[in-house]
Amino acid sequence: MTPLFQIDSVSIIRQKKMILNRISAKIERGISYAIVGPSGSGKTTLLRLFNLMSIPDEGSIRFRGKDLFDLPLTEFRRSIPV
Repeated sequence: MTPLFQIDSVSIIRQKKMILNRISAKIERGISYAIVGPSGSGKTTLLRLFNLMSIPDEGSIRFRGKDLFDLPLTEFRRSIPV
């Protein structure tokens, strides 16, 4: 089964600081997840990736098996399950 979201080796650097360093994860539909960590560890940045509010410097993000950057933004955002 194809994951709802899949991120592979995603890195984000802001102001010469590594925010996310080669993060990989699969998010399956119907499962609850918790993102925990200290302040400034990249939790919000990670969530922003899933709605294309942040763009990774490296790595890939897939939504239902398709590269997130190949999907029309409005169509993608409307298709996200609540």
